[in-house]
Amino acid sequence: MGGEAVLNILVDGQTLQSPEINRGIGIYFKNVLNNMIKHSFEHNWYLAVGNKACLDALDPWVVQRVIPIENELFSPSCDYGRTTAYTSVLQKIVSEKGIDVFWCPNPLMVNVLFVEGELGCRMYATLYDLIPAIMPVKEWRSTVRDEYNRRLEDLKTNRFELLCISKATKKDFIEHLCQRSGLHVTPLAADSRKFYQKCERSGLREEVRIVFTGGFDYRKNMDGAVQAFARACRKYRGSSLIDRAKLTIVCQAPEEMQKNFYERVKDLGVDGRVMLTGFLTDQELSELYHTCDLFFFPSLYEGFGLPVLEAMLAGAFVLSADNSSLPEVCGGHALLCNADDIENMADRIMEALVAADQESLADKRQRQEYALTFSWEKTARKTLEIFEGGREIDLCTEQGLAQAKKKRVAIMTPWPMQESGIANYVYKLMPYLSKYFDVDIFVDNTIMSDKPFLKNEYGGLYMLEELDQRYRDYDHLLYQMGNSAEHHSGIYRYLKKYPGIAEIHDYILHPFFYHSFFLKHEKEVYKTALVQGYGKAGLHHYEGVRDKRIPPDNEQFPMCHSVAAISKQVIFHNHWSKNQMQSRNSYVIPHACFDKENFSADQQAQLMEMIRHEYRIQSSEVLLSCFGFVNRNKRPEIVLQVLRQLLDQGQKVKLVFWGKSGIEGFEKEISQFGLQDAVQVTGYLEKPEYETGLALSDIVINLRYPSMGESSGTLCETFKYGKPVLVTGLNQYCEFPDEVCWKVPVGQGEIECLVQMVMYLIAHPDVRQALGQNAQAYADKVLSPDKIAKQYQNILEQVK
Repeated sequence: MGGEAVLNILVDGQTLQSPEINRGIGIYFKNVLNNMIKHSFEHNWYLAVGNKACLDALDPWVVQRVIPIENELFSPSCDYGRTTAYTSVLQKIVSEKGIDVFWCPNPLMVNVLFVEGELGCRMYATLYDLIPAIMPVKEWRSTVRDEYNRRLEDLKTNRFELLCISKATKKDFIEHLCQRSGLHVTPLAADSRKFYQKCERSGLREEVRIVFTGGFDYRKNMDGAVQAFARACRKYRGSSLIDRAKLTIVCQAPEEMQKNFYERVKDLGVDGRVMLTGFLTDQELSELYHTCDLFFFPSLYEGFGLPVLEAMLAGAFVLSADNSSLPEVCGGHALLCNADDIENMADRIMEALVAADQESLADKRQRQEYALTFSWEKTARKTLEIFEGGREIDLCTEQGLAQAKKKRVAIMTPWPMQESGIANYVYKLMPYLSKYFDVDIFVDNTIMSDKPFLKNEYGGLYMLEELDQRYRDYDHLLYQMGNSAEHHSGIYRYLKKYPGIAEIHDYILHPFFYHSFFLKHEKEVYKTALVQGYGKAGLHHYEGVRDKRIPPDNEQFPMCHSVAAISKQVIFHNHWSKNQMQSRNSYVIPHACFDKENFSADQQAQLMEMIRHEYRIQSSEVLLSCFGFVNRNKRPEIVLQVLRQLLDQGQKVKLVFWGKSGIEGFEKEISQFGLQDAVQVTGYLEKPEYETGLALSDIVINLRYPSMGESSGTLCETFKYGKPVLVTGLNQYCEFPDEVCWKVPVGQGEIECLVQMVMYLIAHPDVRQALGQNAQAYADKVLSPDKIAKQYQNILEQVK
């Protein structure tokens, strides 16, 4: 996506505490928010809520990504006298947090508050329909009617840009209110994961089932639907299609209302042929759509008509009203009727049953394919593009690059052939960064100076000390900070000497400072860093460590604050780390997922055969894999216990640690579990062998606890290879969507949970495949190096 570098987006969260949370507005809100967050790793999302408990309505990974702002004024209310105070609090938040965008997902929902006046940022609101304006609600009190009209007048101005959920809604706004700028169409969608079921049969069932989802709201036209069904039953009596038909109405109602309804059904002569379902879960509703012969939707007005799309996804033949947005949603894949004309609806019911009976399986699937063209991801991406505002120049084009003067950037970093994940990361990123910058590399060789470094194909390659003569030549100095004393001690010294932007790969950097300086008889450097980051508390901690009264405390003094204190700006690779920092001068750029190595089919086959032979991997075994350097933080003892249980339960599994072990006596530990024949530790691997291991893997286990706040390069590689992966459900790893990787809780139940997850994936290869496909799609769309490089460009444009 184009747009501004980093946006601070404030979302009105009143919907979460409203009755609409499980209805159409709530479905829209949750799905659009989820997908916008998923596709905008760099933006900061604030959510204004009355009570944090309402966040339970969101997916757990989304809760990890949003920053809740709790205030009782943000609770839904019809007390419109609170509007001024509500607006005032929002204005204060916009000012204090540097909010760029405010999004109100429910401006005309009269059981929530709506702002008055300007907030000091760009403002957007979602417009579903103008039902109360077109079909006035007689039951409304005058105060509610006046408030609704106030909001309509407000929306007629250009204060808010409006996101209309259909072309019909936009048309209604223009015809009933006014023509104005800032009217966008962002169509809704249905959740294909819940409602799509591939059709496998054609023709009608023995008992013909007509399904209607509605309610006793006049607009839904339930009485008209029942009258039309009764009329069709009388008019076409003798037809086997109509004589076998029953009408099922998805609706929940109190007992007295149900009693009156069934009396009405009896009066119409269709007693026993019409039933109310009561409340249905999404799964039950999906099954009802899938097994029905005709979905009948004679609503008098719809802003979008989500049930039509849900029914189409499930494969139902559709008979819809021809008003408002419904023809737009049906898209020529349904029969239409006049919802105001009982006779017309009755005739069309009969016509629809005949057509449904004659419809081929290919026709059914074509309708499903059409319904699949709507997706919440598309809705969210279009909405986010509107928030971002677009860019005049696409910097990925030749014209854009010609118009944008490249800035010169010096990157202080480890570099291959140093055995460092950060070295490999920067090396792989260089082809993409070079599109936007002229980049020179300065290698920290202050400790290991005898490495044969790889060439920088995209700029100069210098030793770190050469920065003394060259630092004035650059627009930006970018320092890569990690926990290796061997590869980053010189980089830290130069960051102090020539302040620039620090890219922090681990939130907890205390081990780096302790091992690089305290243990190397440079206690004053360690002390100064603690004081710069934490003031008097840091000084007291230093004294305790110096006097051997306490060990270094990584959690209370992570030391990334010490790096930030001497840097112009800070870049993290996850929001969890940034949120701990609580600084405006920090940004998030996710860890990129790089393309796989290109091997010919013959090379791939030879490598696979070699690896299988060397590590005794049988094709009949499910291969569990852990990648990267093996240390205690990766929970190898937990993984070994899980493997022992799987084998004891008769599973044919093999476990390979693809990397070098840093645990003394690890082979003995493996033997103690009796796993010496089921576990392999490869040692350090060159890239071809490492990636072959990824290709061979069936399930990847990527645990981290305690975590340093790192973003795992091995995890990104797993995503890119489309492998199902299980991660620790903690901190930064919780930011990944649940459909991309499964989260394993830490502590009690960790082993049992991991066993059950692996067992389920072994038993369901289709789920393994889907989880891997989701991971690969996420890597391609969200974590592509092209997109990541552009985020560097956007952020460095903002940095002075």
